Amino acid sequence: MAIGRSTLVGDRLAYIRSGMIGDEGWNADMIKAVQEAMAAAPSPDSFVVWTHGLGKVLKPDCTDLGPYPHRDKRYIFELKSIWNDPADTRADVEWAYDFGEALSSRFHGACVNYIDPLQKDWAKAYYGDSLDRLRKIKKEADPTDFFRFQQSVDSTFEPDLSRPLDLSPLSRTFV
Repeated sequence: MAIGRSTLVGDRLAYIRSGMIGDEGWNADMIKAVQEAMAAAPSPDSFVVWTHGLGKVLKPDCTDLGPYPHRDKRYIFELKSIWNDPADTRADVEWAYDFGEALSSRFHGACVNYIDPLQKDWAKAYYGDSLDRLRKIKKEADPTDFFRFQQSVDSTFEPDLSRPLDLSPLSRTFV
């Protein structure tokens, strides 16, 4: 499998980053960082989406429905770097990674719906305080570890984020 094919957008290569933004919302520095990063995007097909959070997931009758730890976050930030030529993979992934890192000090975790094989401290970022509960459920429900991948709740995987970035986690499911 070619690097970047783990997240296809149509028949194009892609890499996704995400972050949860709390009550403080967006500020001028964050908006400037988005403007500068998008102006420097190696691919014109890359884009940013921010989805409003809160709403129904915060209602009292919903908070016990599952271990989603980001119910109180105001926005979900999603960055999709999309490109066509496999030769452009490193430039597009490193651009998106650096863009996400430029905003990460304002993030409160990351969205598990947008799995990022290069997410540092991914288990805490995705699952927050629900991680121990999820690990217990996983152990009980799947004692043979049949359902597993490199960022399963019980995985010890952590990406190597030294430079140049190790892009191999984008091309595999298991460690």
